[in-house]
Amino acid sequence: MLRRRSASVYSLPVELLTRVFVLGAGYDYPYAGTPFLLKPDQDYYAVPSSHFQLLVSQVCHHWRQVALRTASLWSMLHFREPAHIARAQEYIARCSSSPHLFDILVDTVADGDHIPGVTLCREELQQIFKLICPQVKRWRAFHLKICDHECKATARQHLSTCGPAPNLETLQLYHFEDYLTSQNLYLATYRPPVMVFSNDLPRLKNVSLIGVNLPWAHSPYLAHLHTIELALHPENIRPPYEYWDNMLRNSPDLQTLSLHYSGPRVANGDTKLVWPAEREQITIQSLENLSLTDLDPDYLVRLMGRLVLPGLKRLSLDLPDQDFTPFLELITNTKNRAQATLPRRPFAWNASRCFRCSRP
Repeated sequence: MLRRRSASVYSLPVELLTRVFVLGAGYDYPYAGTPFLLKPDQDYYAVPSSHFQLLVSQVCHHWRQVALRTASLWSMLHFREPAHIARAQEYIARCSSSPHLFDILVDTVADGDHIPGVTLCREELQQIFKLICPQVKRWRAFHLKICDHECKATARQHLSTCGPAPNLETLQLYHFEDYLTSQNLYLATYRPPVMVFSNDLPRLKNVSLIGVNLPWAHSPYLAHLHTIELALHPENIRPPYEYWDNMLRNSPDLQTLSLHYSGPRVANGDTKLVWPAEREQITIQSLENLSLTDLDPDYLVRLMGRLVLPGLKRLSLDLPDQDFTPFLELITNTKNRAQATLPRRPFAWNASRCFRCSRP
């Protein structure tokens, strides 16, 4: 018996077994290719992890002890159903003696879609924030999906009072709901946005705002970013061009920019929102990936005419069935190479939908 045991997995050094556990837990790592777990597409559902760490911790006493002492196995806190709250409480306890940082996903549903005991809504969201806010200094990534006005109020309350998040690198805030009436839409957008995390996010690199706006004039952390995603913003909550300009110019290492029915706000007669002359272009040397979705032709031409992207490697387009001839002429311009919007060298581009061009 002793000989068989010495030749089995028990003979593996703890360091090697720990490494196997960490690799196994990372096999379906959810951040492959993107820092964000949520997509603007309403039908998108982030694939849950395999819970590898739970499986190996139940094989035998020895494996369980090794797994419990490996804090990195318990640092991903995903909330999609009420049972995940107690699970996260246990995960946090297992990391109590470690400085390991937490990656957090909170995925709630609208009140009308809520199934008690199955999905998360207002009451569960309160419990989740009470559990995770004391750990805010250990947040590395935070993804929050809200589909209900009351849940939005809960999120505003906690994110505006939780204090600084000194280690947060990725912030994704998602709010999109079926307003049904113009009155509901007004109630959801008339309140000014709140300051989050006491404006203290020194390590923030990736920001995704889907249907969510910030106090654009008072969000100094919107700088030094690597990834920016703005999506599903009604015109009245989009960033004024001044703050759009500041965000891009103050992010010299920006690599990915994604706009999905969003971008800088159009003036519409407001002199404070007038865009600068097209000659005042924003050059982003570092940008490699640009994604443009559901933008009108005139707006797209005005926007892209003010950007210079010499390092672009990939352009993704998902545009409505309208005439985009001026846009195509702009990005293929060879007459003024000094101010060309896109690089002169070849780059990859992808069109998810067909859009019209009136000239060959």
